[in-house]
Amino acid sequence: MKRLLHYSFFITFCGVLFATSSAYAQFLAHETRMRVGRHIDVDFIPAATHDTAFANASTALQVDNGSHDHACSLTLTRLDSWWFGGGDDKVDDQAEYEAVQNNASDAYVNIVNEVNWCLVDGAFGGCGWPQGARKPFLVTRNLATSPQAGIVYAHEFGHTVGLGHDDKGRQIMDPDVLRTNDNKVRRWADCKTFRTVFNGTCKIGNAGSDPAICTPIVVLNTGASSAATLASEGSTATPEPFEGFEEKDYRGVPIEKLASSHFVDRIPAEVEDYYGQQDVAKLRDMLYDPAYDKYRRTILSLIGLISNGASEDVQALTSYTMQEGGNISAAMMALGYIANRTGNKRALRFLLKSYKKKGGRMAEAAALGLSLSGIGDAHEALSRGKRAERDSKRKHRLGRIASQNRYIAKVGLREYYRNPQKMKRRALSVQTQEGDSGRE
Repeated sequence: MKRLLHYSFFITFCGVLFATSSAYAQFLAHETRMRVGRHIDVDFIPAATHDTAFANASTALQVDNGSHDHACSLTLTRLDSWWFGGGDDKVDDQAEYEAVQNNASDAYVNIVNEVNWCLVDGAFGGCGWPQGARKPFLVTRNLATSPQAGIVYAHEFGHTVGLGHDDKGRQIMDPDVLRTNDNKVRRWADCKTFRTVFNGTCKIGNAGSDPAICTPIVVLNTGASSAATLASEGSTATPEPFEGFEEKDYRGVPIEKLASSHFVDRIPAEVEDYYGQQDVAKLRDMLYDPAYDKYRRTILSLIGLISNGASEDVQALTSYTMQEGGNISAAMMALGYIANRTGNKRALRFLLKSYKKKGGRMAEAAALGLSLSGIGDAHEALSRGKRAERDSKRKHRLGRIASQNRYIAKVGLREYYRNPQKMKRRALSVQTQEGDSGRE
């Protein structure tokens, strides 16, 4: 009888153990591998730099970093690295964004020199759009080689598999992702979404024939019992309808710390409430400081968003546009911010003069600044340019930013950046030729 009771207890124990392990099987080891693509006009990046970024992303996901965090057992790794020749290394609108997505030798992480569009115009460090489409995301070279790269890789990957923003306590999916301690996964449901299984054989081979992203380790039991476990956490991985970004409180954040970051997904136009001309003076000094080399786009944007229109600020920005290899687009957009916020006529005149130099990067960047200025004279110049333009792609682009100028004039920069979904956008479908690609 005693032996029978022992046997019965053993069977019951095994049953409980099996049920428990089944319910939590999804939290076992899980790996996702991604191909990294680099536009041919972007300077070479060593494989070790990519691997460090993925390792940092994995650590952020896997480690329980305290309150509002769950240890999510997911490892992100690099499948291989390629260069590609399709699309533009400076992404200014949706058409150019999609051209890189479609021509990037089937890479999932695509590195370009500039991302100036992510639903709205601005100097972004990266963008993972459209949400939940499992399509490649874009990052700039400066971001890909910075300490924040791992966090942003995890963030943009999260968007591509369906995660929205979460600003509750330094989350990986925080809409700003300014610092390396944005490293938390608040809900088990978010962990399950991060651990999306990608089909296809993981192998290093020819770009275009092998998957850009794959899951070599298949996790058991991702069915009903797992869903029930997640439901018990009181959360769901389905993103809520987007209703705009909440403005942040930057009190106590030194301008040097804010400048040592990359703006991801949104531009914090509310910084004008927290910083002043003494901070702009520091930013002007940082502009040529080698220690801030990777953060030039952020520094330029902050000057435009904080400046009171002082002549030395406008001079710093106009001079910077003449720098060889500089971030001309970010400087022109910053001039647009100043023209919008302060009505500075010198900034507007410089943008108009640069735009009238038809063709070339200077004119394209100036058009972005004119659009963000929200000023009537800028709208007239853009509209005239659209009417005179013969190239259908550029005509469409000028029409979009001229319309954007009107919208900003109506609602202001802060609302434009707070709620990008309200900005009317036309769906662009631009046929582009496939570019060459090659193994790194």
